[in-house]
Amino acid sequence: MHNNPQRRFLLTMNQRAPSLPITAPPRAAVTPQSHHLGLIQHTHSTRHVLTKTVGLGLAWLCVAGALGAAPEGELNLIPWPKSVAGTAGAMPVGDKGRIVFAEPALEALAKVVSDEICRTCGVRLATASGMPEAGDIGLQLDPQLKGEAYRLEVTDRAVVSGASYQAVALGTTTLGQALQLKGAAVSLPHLAVSDAPDYHMRAIQMCIKHQPHQMSTIKQGVDLCRQYKLNTLALHASNYQILWLLCPAFRDNPLSKDSVPGWGNGGATYSPEEWNDLVEYGRQRGVAILPEWGPEDFIYFMKGWFYKARQFVPDFDETKQSLLDSPKFWQAID
Repeated sequence: MHNNPQRRFLLTMNQRAPSLPITAPPRAAVTPQSHHLGLIQHTHSTRHVLTKTVGLGLAWLCVAGALGAAPEGELNLIPWPKSVAGTAGAMPVGDKGRIVFAEPALEALAKVVSDEICRTCGVRLATASGMPEAGDIGLQLDPQLKGEAYRLEVTDRAVVSGASYQAVALGTTTLGQALQLKGAAVSLPHLAVSDAPDYHMRAIQMCIKHQPHQMSTIKQGVDLCRQYKLNTLALHASNYQILWLLCPAFRDNPLSKDSVPGWGNGGATYSPEEWNDLVEYGRQRGVAILPEWGPEDFIYFMKGWFYKARQFVPDFDETKQSLLDSPKFWQAID
């Protein structure tokens, strides 16, 4: 890979912690890689690595969904939290239990967790507002916590507390990873977990410019981020896709995808409604959607769309002014 800092992209690579009994010292046995950001260069060769990484991750999710929760006695938390304390005993998880949200803002997350537990363990928990009782899973905001810090406490009930929606979402991922199977019985070991990420942005990148994806596949990328407690899915898009998203005038009268050298096919285009649905899908799972494109695309933007936008400025005289100086041009862009 070329050592060009302008083409680097931040990427968090989370390593699976080894299977450990819940009484194992959380930091003595493993080095938590998940809270550290690495740099990976965004080159054509790297793009293939990223594509394979996402593909392998999605395949892992399929395997995890098929296998369900961890076998009894194992605790596989990805990443390993900063503080984990276990005691004897477990809380049964059955269809008589509920997922209870203390604040209305957490209702969407409660439904997400219910779907995930049903998919991995075959147990459907109803959702309800209020405070958890024995056998319930409770979700609540705690103003004493800060940032994305969360706590998970499992006794005769499981309670996930977080400073924000995103923090509670991280805690529910830990809860899902802690689920135990013994035959057909599902349980949560008695635990006290306290955790917070070290870095504000934790991301993987999916290329939608060179690799066409259905929106359902992009949503799988969101699911992958959630499983590894990443809070951002970066979508490497083409100039054409960004303009299609941001500029109604371009959608109404676009350039041909083959009219500007270097655009290639421009990638698949998605409607504003599809983008809004994706953003909401990510929000419910604590994952932000970040469209991004490279500086070389801006050159084609200058060559292509600037020329196209001149139709909205019929009195433009390139010998006397810059197109960027014309209010009519920016009205067209808006």
